[in-house]
Parts: sequence; structure tokens; C-alpha cells
Amino acid sequence: MKHRAYRFLFVLAALAGLCHAASVQAQEVVRWAGMVDVGGDRVSLLHAPDNRLVPAAPPVTVSNFGPGMRYPGLARLLGVPAGDLARADVIAFEGNGGHPAGLGNGWESSIWIFSDGVNTLTVRFNERVAPSEYPRLYPALVANGSIRGADGTFASGGNAYNAFFGMCPPGPGVVSYILFDLDAVSPAINTASPNFSIRVENGFVEDKSFGEGTPDPDAIGVISACPSK
Repeated sequence: MKHRAYRFLFVLAALAGLCHAASVQAQEVVRWAGMVDVGGDRVSLLHAPDNRLVPAAPPVTVSNFGPGMRYPGLARLLGVPAGDLARADVIAFEGNGGHPAGLGNGWESSIWIFSDGVNTLTVRFNERVAPSEYPRLYPALVANGSIRGADGTFASGGNAYNAFFGMCPPGPGVVSYILFDLDAVSPAINTASPNFSIRVENGFVEDKSFGEGTPDPDAIGVISACPSK
């Protein structure tokens, strides 16, 4: 009887592990922005990463997020715990030249406005804020950082980024990411709303203490699970 009970507990633990793994893997799905509010070279911001960077001046708004695309290993590419990616709703990449920005070694200062047509959230992200202050100042911010290449440096992160998203030829350079959890605020922002949009603008336009504050986004997407049939 004791061995049978142990087997039962083992099966339950295994099933729990499989469910957790499936949940985390399901979150490695991204719906990239499909519409931008201004034309010209700003359309380069749409769809999957392609290394065609777009300055956030003037401010740019993206919406109409497309079908989910699977990216197994996305958490590993970013270097974040799978659980962090699982609770994130929004992901964005930017090219950062030769070095990451600020104390978080990630995105440059930027102002983010998330809206689902009913509720709106504004995040004034300051690159000069220490990551230890993120939970207090930015409840919606899950992670901010830059990709590391095979040699463990930010400078070769572009190689890993290009290879992961199927771009060729691979090239060096710093690629930064930022993750937001829009359910962590009240009222929550509904990323599934057909009216959901994200506006990004330079950080320094509001306050020069924001540092460099001139991000060049490459791609912005909504993290989600594949719909069940």
C-alpha cells in the first residue's frame, strides 16, 4: 500500500510538472504589432524582429497585433526565469549600438502608454533607476535587460538575437529587451482587446534626468498562449 501511495504521489508531481512546463511553453508565443499610426519608415517596427530600427521620435503607436508565433527557448535567449516570461504580457526589443543603457543594462529611458480602449496605463521608465527600485516604481515592469551572446557578453548579443529569429547573416551589437505585466496593475489592461495599443516615446522629452532616452525599437509584441481548438 505504501509503494502504491508513493507511485500515486509521483504521478501527481509529474503531472504538475508537465502542466507547469506546458504553461510556460505556451507563453513562448508572441503576437507582433501589425499596424502603426504613421507611415514611411515607421512600418519597419511591425511584425517579427528584423533589425530595421525605428526611432521613437516622434512618438509611435502600434496596434492590431497579429497571430501568435511560437518561440521555444525565448526565456533562455533573454536570460530570464521562465516564470517571468510566463507572467509577462508585452515584449519589446531595441537596438542599443555598442552598449546597453542605464543601471539595468537594458532599454533607454522611454514613456510607454498602454490602452485597451477603456483603461490606460502610463509607465515613465527611467534608465537611471536601479533595478532594485523597479518593483516600487514600476509595478508593471517584469524585466529589463540585454541579450548575451555565446561568449557571455552584451556586445555579441546581436549574434544570438539574429540567429534566434532566423535573420542572416548574424551580426554583433547590443539588443535590449523589456517585459511588462499589464495584469499587475489595477485596473488591468486587456491585451486581448481589439482596441489594445502601445505608444512609445523618447524619455528625455519629459525630463533630461532620464538619461539618453532615445530608444530605437525593432519589434513590439503581445505574449500569449495559442488558442485552444
